[in-house]
Amino acid sequence: MKRATTYRRVSARPPNRRPPRNRRRLNPRRLLWPLVALVVLSGVAAGAYCALTSPKLRVERVRVVGVRLLDPAVIGAAARPALGQNILALSKTRIARRVLRRPEVESVRIGRILPRTLVVRVQEREPYLTLVSGGAFWLVDRSGLPFHQVAQAPRSVPIVELPPEAHVAAGRPVHHPGLAAAMRCIEDCRSWNSRVGKISVDRAGNLCLNIGGEFYVKLGQPVGIPEKLATVSKILAARPEIGQKLLYIDVSCSERAVIKPKPGA
Repeated sequence: MKRATTYRRVSARPPNRRPPRNRRRLNPRRLLWPLVALVVLSGVAAGAYCALTSPKLRVERVRVVGVRLLDPAVIGAAARPALGQNILALSKTRIARRVLRRPEVESVRIGRILPRTLVVRVQEREPYLTLVSGGAFWLVDRSGLPFHQVAQAPRSVPIVELPPEAHVAAGRPVHHPGLAAAMRCIEDCRSWNSRVGKISVDRAGNLCLNIGGEFYVKLGQPVGIPEKLATVSKILAARPEIGQKLLYIDVSCSERAVIKPKPGA
């Protein structure tokens, strides 16, 4: 009788190897860049701190540029809080707001001249006309805002005379319909290449236009101004010398002009 053969499975065991030590070696380059960045940031922070605390960068002078109507000392007084502050850390917006409180100033730019000079560059409003009310002369810009009182009216801009009850104050709009009507009249006259010397507005709102010398034009109510000016232009174009002989032309009704000659003309 044969005996059964038995087999025994023996698994192959891996050799007993020790794991390698220091598998990840230290790379000096990986530490170099963080150290360099840390040194650079520390230097920048130290430099900024020294610049912001240095007494050599404190504002000692305020230079004002661009003023014509205003006294530079007035603008310098508005920028006085900047004196003694660090020229790099001061708020230019706050100083600009103080300067813009003056109605004469239209815009302002704040600059720096290191190490200790602050520059205030001012753009003043341009006069568009001279407003006369209650014996006072006010310069008015194109928006209709009175911004500066003068002793006498300049010749470079037309004069608009309002009734004495019209309230005029620097930096505040004039709530009087005569001013808006007079400004429209000035624009219409410029479109006709006519220079306006003076426009008077009475209490009833009637306009009286002075072109030059003693000759003037009664426009009446501020309605149909272009048509009324066209009538005057036709009259003067037909007889250019008539202006020297007339006292006024009344075109309150543009379809019927009334002409009054000077005495003895």
